[in-house]
Amino acid sequence: METSLARTIDNNFDHIRYDAVCKQLLSDKHILAWIIKDHVSECHAMTIEEIIRCIEGDPEASKRAVFPEESNAPMIIGRNTVGFIFFLGIVTYDLLFTVTIPSNEKPVHLIIDIEAQSEFSPGYPLTKRAAYYCARMLSSQKGREFTGMNYGDLKKVYSIFICTDPPQYRMNSVYGYVTVPVISKGHEPSEEYDTQSISFILLGNEEDEEAPSALRLLNVLLTSEKDAKERKRILEEEFGVPMTVRMESEVNEMSDLWRGVENRGIRKGRAEGLATGRAEGRAEGRAEEKLNAIKSLMKKLNFTMEQAMNALDMPESEQERYARLLNQ
Repeated sequence: METSLARTIDNNFDHIRYDAVCKQLLSDKHILAWIIKDHVSECHAMTIEEIIRCIEGDPEASKRAVFPEESNAPMIIGRNTVGFIFFLGIVTYDLLFTVTIPSNEKPVHLIIDIEAQSEFSPGYPLTKRAAYYCARMLSSQKGREFTGMNYGDLKKVYSIFICTDPPQYRMNSVYGYVTVPVISKGHEPSEEYDTQSISFILLGNEEDEEAPSALRLLNVLLTSEKDAKERKRILEEEFGVPMTVRMESEVNEMSDLWRGVENRGIRKGRAEGLATGRAEGRAEGRAEEKLNAIKSLMKKLNFTMEQAMNALDMPESEQERYARLLNQ
């Protein structure tokens, strides 16, 4: 007799493998370099090759074999992704690594966390989770990156969340949060207060020609409905990502897994009576997500219904519908 654990594993196996392959793909230095170029201010003016050379300092020291025939596959090893402080407990990062930018004066050292996140509304604000991760990356540096009162050696940290299945009204967008001074006279040099940055990359439409480079690349890599051959062509021709044995294998597997995840969603939708399949199933899920977001703003921030919908940039054409749903 099949146990509930067995059923859970079976029902989520595609998702588990998808997440694992997703993280493996993101650990490739060419992929990381495009994300860093768009979302790490210190690297905006650098070329992709320059950024690759800066990831984890000496690139030769961070290469490891994934396939026997590729002894020099450019994969990051990364820092220990499990952070522990005895009075705060454990926090686990998806990918945690350093970037060292050469300078005539003093090299710039950055600590970067990349998180692959499927749910945009997991029951808590992702912005607060990202802020917590930044706080932990900062606090954990004492005794490791600096000692005593040498706070000037604190390294800037970045937390970058990649959301693979955001609600429709947030798809294909990027946004972030940085520290800015709020004072009336003068201000300290930016390096004295610019200690953390948070970015969100919300995937959606790979055909959007206006999308920033990293967003376009990640759409092709992680959520495209194109077959593996076409994905690999775009990655190689548009972004210069070498199609090594490892990369080809993982892009192929990602294509298969994405179809598996989508098909499982369609089957689930049918089982629940969503006869129109994937498109309407997704639309219904996102409508519920919007509705929950409105309710949350009304409850937690004491917003009126209209204020909550405006805060979510909801079009007027949709507001009447959600007003009816809220009043049911």
